[in-house]
Amino acid sequence: MKRYISLICCIILSLSSIKADKRNHLFFHHFPLEEQLPSNSISRLHNDKEGYIWFGTKEGLCRFDGYRVEVFHSSASNPDLLTNNSVQCIQEDNSNRLWIGTIEGINILNKRNYSITPLDDSLVRYDRINAFCLDRKNNMWVATNPHGIIRFDAQGHSRQILFKPSPESPVAGDATSIYEDRQGRIWGLFWNNGIALYDAKSDTFQPLSLIGSPPFYKTWWAYLLYALLLFVTGYFIYNRIELRNKLKISQIDTVLINSKHDKASDIQLIRRRELNVETFKKSKEIDVSSMQYSPLNEEFLTKSIAMVEAHIEDSAFDFDAFANNMNSSKSTLYRKLKSLTGLAPYEFIRNIRLKHACNLLVTSISPISEIADTVGFTDPKYFSSCFKSEFGMTPREYREKFSTVLN
Repeated sequence: MKRYISLICCIILSLSSIKADKRNHLFFHHFPLEEQLPSNSISRLHNDKEGYIWFGTKEGLCRFDGYRVEVFHSSASNPDLLTNNSVQCIQEDNSNRLWIGTIEGINILNKRNYSITPLDDSLVRYDRINAFCLDRKNNMWVATNPHGIIRFDAQGHSRQILFKPSPESPVAGDATSIYEDRQGRIWGLFWNNGIALYDAKSDTFQPLSLIGSPPFYKTWWAYLLYALLLFVTGYFIYNRIELRNKLKISQIDTVLINSKHDKASDIQLIRRRELNVETFKKSKEIDVSSMQYSPLNEEFLTKSIAMVEAHIEDSAFDFDAFANNMNSSKSTLYRKLKSLTGLAPYEFIRNIRLKHACNLLVTSISPISEIADTVGFTDPKYFSSCFKSEFGMTPREYREKFSTVLN
């Protein structure tokens, strides 16, 4: 008999626990009027005293009455309804008004006639409003960026409440949130400064570290650790310097022996490079093989010249297109061409165009404007200016002096 009673009790307890689980389980349903919202990005919800649900979105303020959604936002037809449509926070006061915080100031909505007016206060007019808190004394606390926390009394007078990370340096701070606890204490959250508590005597926010024990980085064992790290770092640096000095002393003989040979080689390389640069710039012919380039550098220059020649008539062929066609980054192409020819990429392109123009001027009777267009210059005057700057004479003078057709 006792076994049956125990079994019945177990079944009753199991059924009661299942019912309790069902009562405590929360079910969420998709909002059915989502298409009436101006934005799917909801930053804040607020349930007012009349039971309406208010949505703060990226595109304005919305009121849901259980049947439809009414939208309040600035638009082409009503451009000044809100100072900014991006709503960050919402708070109802005891005067039947909604305080609407945006990324650009505060707007006050009068729930009697649903009129909206911007709060014209110099401390918050252009601030990002992050949070509101209405305390039991009917003060409205506002967390802003960059003016920190602003307090409005019941008459609407504002006061900036400074944050004191240290006794001698009060600052505004960037406030992200504010809260009143059951004891009526006001807590503020500050970016990069943590939690702070409002102190009515000094009318400032005091960091939490000043309220209780000091932070770990100001304890005696933290200072001991700092000293130990300083000692270890200094010892390591000292040993590195000593080792480097010994290595330098051991290498002095080798450096002295090789210095004369290395210096002569460097001078020869510098002279060869200067000669190549000067020859490439001033030569009216395109003949890389006659210059003293290494095989790899000669191959690179030949490829670069061929790439410009392939686009010689394209006036839009610029540095970006050049680098893309060469399968090279712009910085690498610039460094390579500057080293080998003394020319930046855009100067290199222009130089190749002008060399081709030299050939056309002496081997054809085409008008100079047509030759300019053939080598990628859309403006004949600019072509003449570049040509004279490069070769010391105008295209007409060059043709008269060197032309094989006219002579």
